[in-house]
Amino acid sequence: MADRARLSRAIYNIAAFSPRADEIAASVQTVIPGARFTFHPDPARQAILDSWPRSIDDGAARRDWAGRRATTSMR
Repeated sequence: MADRARLSRAIYNIAAFSPRADEIAASVQTVIPGARFTFHPDPARQAILDSWPRSIDDGAARRDWAGRRATTSMR
């Protein structure tokens, strides 16, 4: 947990967490064996995602959190 007084903002870009639909499905299946999923990209929403930069600047988070990485879990 970061010291709130040291934070320069309330919301941060965090790089390294952008799972694909099949990765989410695989993660759920570790908890619910046999779960089945179907997914199809929506062309309009996919176009929005494709317009985003390939990498996110998480420099503010690394500076404010003294270089510690945030961790994210799907569980």
